[in-house]
Amino acid sequence: MDNLLFIGYEFLTAFVPFIVTFLIFNNMNKRKGILTSRIHCGITIAFAIYIISVFYFTGTGTLYDILRYRFEITQKLNFMPFSNEIDIVAYLQNILLFIPFGILLPFLWKKQDKVLYILVSGFSFSMFIEITQLLNNRSTDIDDLILNTIGGLIGYGIYKMLTCVIKSEPESYDCCKWEPIIYIGVMFMGRFLLFNEFGFAKLLYGF
Repeated sequence: MDNLLFIGYEFLTAFVPFIVTFLIFNNMNKRKGILTSRIHCGITIAFAIYIISVFYFTGTGTLYDILRYRFEITQKLNFMPFSNEIDIVAYLQNILLFIPFGILLPFLWKKQDKVLYILVSGFSFSMFIEITQLLNNRSTDIDDLILNTIGGLIGYGIYKMLTCVIKSEPESYDCCKWEPIIYIGVMFMGRFLLFNEFGFAKLLYGF
């Protein structure tokens, strides 16, 4: 039960800022005469939940991690690809983690329906995750960066196959090109500023 409370607290620190931003974008689109369907809204929310899940599973750092660990990064960086012991399970996990990214991004926003954009976006998002892991005393590995990017490209390949199978382009709308980045940014900042795991534990257990 306590674990669910921690997960719920962590989830809300990112999801609430997303919802506020999502409603602002919807209001702006309505003023421009751009209407979005319930399906699109639902999948956008699914995209947000996916991003929050990535933050959770990768353990992105927070402000409170910086204050607690006073990190040193010199021994936590690995720039040599596949120089460590081969771990097939970990490799597959890193690939699978980013497959939804390559599917959802072009599915929701048609401006992102380009392989180069998915390559750059997947690489950049993975790099962002790797850097933030340094904030909470974790290591950064170039293997993760490579495998995450491959996962994003595989996801994009799946997206293109799906569009060929259904023989029509998925519903999308002409959004601001920065909208996906803004969503990811506000979710990260919400978690970064509001998720104090140790502080919540003190509040919950009274120590």
